[in-house]
Amino acid sequence: MAASPGVGDDEVVSLVRFIRSRRDFEAVVAIRTRVFHDEQGLIGNLATDPEDAGATHAVAEVPDGEGGSEIVSAARLTVAGHLDEDGQASGRIDWVATLPEWRGQGLGARVVALLLDHADALAVPAVTINAQAHAVGFYGRLGFIPRGRRFEAGGIPHLTMVRPLRYRPIDRSEP
Repeated sequence: MAASPGVGDDEVVSLVRFIRSRRDFEAVVAIRTRVFHDEQGLIGNLATDPEDAGATHAVAEVPDGEGGSEIVSAARLTVAGHLDEDGQASGRIDWVATLPEWRGQGLGARVVALLLDHADALAVPAVTINAQAHAVGFYGRLGFIPRGRRFEAGGIPHLTMVRPLRYRPIDRSEP
């Protein structure tokens, strides 16, 4: 495991990208397991679901100190089959997780931003997330706004948040 930067480091050298291989996905599952099972007790032993196959996964990786790299943050965007509360097509971001020793360094925000850029490029009208209550400010800084009432999932308070489309395609049907 790579050593996290020390106090006083201004920026983490990292690469944020979409996953490219089965090995990348295995690293994503390992992060989910560590955060959502080991740390938070939210899930059983299964850190995957059927939506993984059709989703877009993004990760942040950092140098591992041995000439390679280590994936330390991950999230997923699913577009197909999701409707918002008004019945409009939407995307959904799930499974946002950063290893504890790498939190607070902007990696999770960069991973989510990559997925939001991708949703915008696809002209997805809105993207939702069921945010843990402690992370509402984090998602707010990424353009999400609260929608609805708080609810509990796995004993942790959550709030649904929505981020509207930023990019609007030009309507070329008018002269």
